[in-house]
Amino acid sequence: MSLAALFDGMTEVRAALTGDRRGHVLEADEAAAENAEQDAATIAMAVAELDQASEVLGLGNLQGLQVRSGTRATLTAVAADAFLFVSVDPLRRTAELEKRLAAWESAPGADVEAATPDPAAPGARELPPPGTSTALPAVTLEDTPSPAPRDDPWADLRRSLVRAHLSEAVARLRVVADAPPGAGDRPGSEPLPREELGAAMQALLEGIGYVMAGDTLGGTRALRELASPAQRNASIRWVALYWISRAALNGSGLEAARAQVEEALALSRQLDVEARALSQLVAAELLTRAGKHDKALTWIGESRSRFERVGDSWGLGQTWLVEARIQAACGQEEACLEAARRARQADPAWDGPPIFLAGRALIRADLAGATALLAGATTPAAVRVRKLVEEVRQQHVSLEDAGEFLRLHHAAPTAQAIRAMERIAEASPRFLQAREALAWMLVKLGKYGAAQDLFTWLGAQPLDPEDRDGVQLGLSTVAAALAAAGAPSPG
Repeated sequence: MSLAALFDGMTEVRAALTGDRRGHVLEADEAAAENAEQDAATIAMAVAELDQASEVLGLGNLQGLQVRSGTRATLTAVAADAFLFVSVDPLRRTAELEKRLAAWESAPGADVEAATPDPAAPGARELPPPGTSTALPAVTLEDTPSPAPRDDPWADLRRSLVRAHLSEAVARLRVVADAPPGAGDRPGSEPLPREELGAAMQALLEGIGYVMAGDTLGGTRALRELASPAQRNASIRWVALYWISRAALNGSGLEAARAQVEEALALSRQLDVEARALSQLVAAELLTRAGKHDKALTWIGESRSRFERVGDSWGLGQTWLVEARIQAACGQEEACLEAARRARQADPAWDGPPIFLAGRALIRADLAGATALLAGATTPAAVRVRKLVEEVRQQHVSLEDAGEFLRLHHAAPTAQAIRAMERIAEASPRFLQAREALAWMLVKLGKYGAAQDLFTWLGAQPLDPEDRDGVQLGLSTVAAALAAAGAPSPG
């Protein structure tokens, strides 16, 4: 059955394509046609990796995926030899669509041979001859390239998890699960039964996802049990402590962060140089929040020396940018700028240093310089700072309030910070970024109902696509947090 016939009358469907498990396009509707080859290859790789992860975790065959974010919602049905990918309106119900996807999956046409379209049909693409496709092949965990493989698979898994490379971490899980007997002699590689290992990994991925989405309390709840002394594997416990520390630093729990950082530091001494360097990095951030800048600089220097020892450019970039923030807090602008430039040199692909430097340029009223620093940057964070510069140009917010807004973005959501953000929002009603930032502060404090009210209000305003994406992400995060807590979604 063609895509047009399958989704006839379903206005919630925005785009759809079918592909085989090697990443070849079988059919794409008009909305999906432009990027169909790249999308099919990407989806095929994701399906292959998740299929393998399902096997590692002891789950059944992958039958489908649902992904929702602030940008969009997608559903993917997976058959033996093909998949059907659909992008839908994130605000619409998908019950009927799910029924049609299930029917497609169980129908004979779900295999590659039956699904191959007529090349003359509208929106269809001719399959290339074998061996000539430019689409990427599906990658399984057995042949997934592993960055910097070492003799300790648990160290590789820790590295992936603390850097939030979650797909890579799932791939690392297979190596850990298949480690030969006796491989758990060193601290951090203590063996766990396969079922227990799978459950721990699932909780880690969930908790890290919550923290990255801005729900620091939800992340802490998901990770708390893994961080307890009862956890037998030191790697899992240390990763959980690391992310709980991050959650506490991003929230208002400075005392909670101190306890977690101390535990992580003690545990890291049993692991490796990178674990110690990362724990010291978080300790430096904690000391900065506490106003102990001299001690923070000492800790960041020790962290950097360890990253230098192992040639870790990612870690070096992180330490230099933390030092830039410390120097900014001390009022040492030249030292601050030099540290940020070194962060950029250490990790040129990271958008953190240019965003930070653009913020400092904005504070100096160098709007042209701020814009130049962000030229070519397309990440959501860079786009938002670029838009902040434009808001200042259009006098929607004063230069002083824009600088305060940037400072508050990196501060804990204390009562004082919330009052300051409320003042900015009230003083500049056309500057809607302030109200969105205020909503995220409420999320970090676990005030989900109030955050949802504010996100809902923002959703009714005339927003640019980037701002609307941020609001939709906020609504999705709040809804997930309320569902995880077993509470009904307000409204």
